[in-house]
Amino acid sequence: MVKNLLFSVLIFFIIQVSEAQQSVIKTFEIIELNTQKSDTISTFKGKVYINTDKIDTTWSNINALLTKQLVKKHGINAIFININKEVEYFYRFSGTYINRKKEKKIKDSSEIRTNKFLKIIYFRKKLVSENQIKFPTDENGKINFSGTIPLDSAQNIYAWANLSAWIKTLLTDKKEDKITFSNQLMGQMEVSSSFKVYITSIFSKIPHGIVKYNVYIEAKNRQVIYSFTDFNFYYYIQNRNMRYEKTTHKSKPLEDTKFPGFQQSWNGHRYETMTRVKNQTSSLKRFLQNVPLK
Repeated sequence: MVKNLLFSVLIFFIIQVSEAQQSVIKTFEIIELNTQKSDTISTFKGKVYINTDKIDTTWSNINALLTKQLVKKHGINAIFININKEVEYFYRFSGTYINRKKEKKIKDSSEIRTNKFLKIIYFRKKLVSENQIKFPTDENGKINFSGTIPLDSAQNIYAWANLSAWIKTLLTDKKEDKITFSNQLMGQMEVSSSFKVYITSIFSKIPHGIVKYNVYIEAKNRQVIYSFTDFNFYYYIQNRNMRYEKTTHKSKPLEDTKFPGFQQSWNGHRYETMTRVKNQTSSLKRFLQNVPLK
């Protein structure tokens, strides 16, 4: 009797969860599938009515919901989804996915096909696992690449000039990057820097967003103290002119290890960040060694 009761409770719970999921999505429809984009990359378009009273309508929640529906209803593992809200409850979406049926037909080699006009070369993207990502953190669990660089007497004299020259290498985006604080007497400088990240597939590279971070530098007592911190990812969306632009209200700290629907791309973004900061730290050390010959 107890077993029957537990079984009944389990069935009731499953039905309730199923009904709750169905009540969130009123209708879901794929209105276009295009398999002509490349040998393995296909595109899709669709529309969905969502009961927004039953879900927190953040971009990540809507994206995760659509990702599950695409897999469940059509077997589509999306590598990119663009979501546009038309009116209340109604969303249009589009994106790309890898057509596994066609991918199986392609041999694992660099050259796919050649004609008299064009040779297409195929490179498999190396997947990044979470175990490859090792971020240093402070006592609060916040990502912080920090350290000190000792200077000799000659390097100490030219430290500020070399730091100023190195800082310019971080200012690659006129809109996003800037020096937020600079005081030569105090030997302190603060910079906001950034770099773009992409969702990469076999033949396409789609802008996904931008990673912003802050760099703090202080030169004193014949040493340079540096800190790279405040890492945040800002989503890109397409505007009315179909150009990608950064959103200010949709961000995600790089301390987050999970990204539903974009986990592999997120691992790639975090790994790229780690590699980039290590390279910039090495570059800083080289710049500080620039001392004129006597």
